[in-house]
Amino acid sequence: MLEYDATSENNDFIFDSIVTKLYNDTTAQSVVVLVRGLPGSGKSHFARELLQRCEAMECCIAEADSYFMQGSEYHFDSRFLPDAHKQSFEKFKRCLLNGSRAAIVSNTFTQSWEMYDYINHCYQNNYSLIVVNTSLSHSDEYLQHKNLHNVPLQKISDMRQRFQPIKSGFWSSSDILSFIINENTILITDRFIGRGIELSTVLEASKFVTVLLRKYPIEKLIKSINNLHKRNSKNRRHSEFHLTIVPPNDR
Repeated sequence: MLEYDATSENNDFIFDSIVTKLYNDTTAQSVVVLVRGLPGSGKSHFARELLQRCEAMECCIAEADSYFMQGSEYHFDSRFLPDAHKQSFEKFKRCLLNGSRAAIVSNTFTQSWEMYDYINHCYQNNYSLIVVNTSLSHSDEYLQHKNLHNVPLQKISDMRQRFQPIKSGFWSSSDILSFIINENTILITDRFIGRGIELSTVLEASKFVTVLLRKYPIEKLIKSINNLHKRNSKNRRHSEFHLTIVPPNDR
């Protein structure tokens, strides 16, 4: 587990372990470091410190916040938040494409889906992945005082409420694959089918589908797959998904 506390004097272990990984990991072309945490928790400070310690190697930082910087002043506008995250991701990809040894991404990443594009990029390109959480031990009032972008107290509280526990530390290739599968899995139950949602639409939208049906209406599943096949054949498209069916007596 890698948890960074900006107020602690014992952070050298985290920095040293990451720098050692960068120097010694010969199994991957590049290393991705995702730094996540609430506003004011020290994400940017951690990223800059890590970049400084990696000065002997070519590394870069990508942050959504940089989109809102005008000179030395920060001007946040929520309307442009999607553009800010798009810019962050494009810079991240560009750094790695240009041969950077490490790309350090410092964003709040309160939910797993916000990390998906970065982790999927690691999966597709065989990059090593390190996730660092900044400490959640400080109060919302403390974080409001420390954050440099005037994030309101209520906003910080809301972000804490939705902050999803995600494994920190050095991810193995199986960790990355499990994350990709979990984020792409649609769980279909009797209640789901009862809501009148067309199953073939779900199959087309997801790569991993798990079906847990008490009544096990296999004929409905086959019909949906056939509908998807006909629709894609007509549109000259190909959909690939992994389907897992779990009978009632196997649960």
